[in-house]
Amino acid sequence: MLEYCEENPSSTVSLYPYIVSDYPEETDLIFRHYIKAHTARANNRSGYRQAARLFALYADACGEEKALQLKHDLLAEYPNRPAVVDEFGKM
Repeated sequence: MLEYCEENPSSTVSLYPYIVSDYPEETDLIFRHYIKAHTARANNRSGYRQAARLFALYADACGEEKALQLKHDLLAEYPNRPAVVDEFGKM
């Protein structure tokens, strides 16, 4: 199942409960890459809002501390995108 999630990162959103206990680091990496890619592809507020929603799942899977760190990393990466700052700030 881990291999499937690595090949299809979007599936991690629904399958993480089955892999996180056995593969916590791999799950963390898949989620981080997926959220970063989703944020990079987004070009409007709706896309950023969807990326922000992924943080709740990421926090559930990998912990609140890691989710906050990723949030801060993305806010630092996209400081000139007000919609990113706004949507991620609501979390």
